[in-house]
Amino acid sequence: YGTPGYAAPEQYGQGTNLQTDVYGLAATFYTLVTGVIPADALTRSIETHNSDPLLPIHKICPDIPFVVSRVIERAMKLRREDRYATVEEFWKALSIACM
Repeated sequence: YGTPGYAAPEQYGQGTNLQTDVYGLAATFYTLVTGVIPADALTRSIETHNSDPLLPIHKICPDIPFVVSRVIERAMKLRREDRYATVEEFWKALSIACM
């Protein structure tokens, strides 16, 4: 169904779509930048009534610009509708944030 930490929540029951690719790519960037595997999407879904256990990148690595952290955070939103629609859209936002 997916690798914990890298699989979007919908992969555990509804299958894949373009937004699951966005989520997986963002989770990979998250790990590359922080050295930390992101909190699993199922765990995040269950625990959101308290607070999302996914720490923002800029809190783990203060040298990472806030805007870059926010782009990756959006790409890892639990609701696929809140993520970038395509990998290309995510890449464009990330490229702009890194300028």
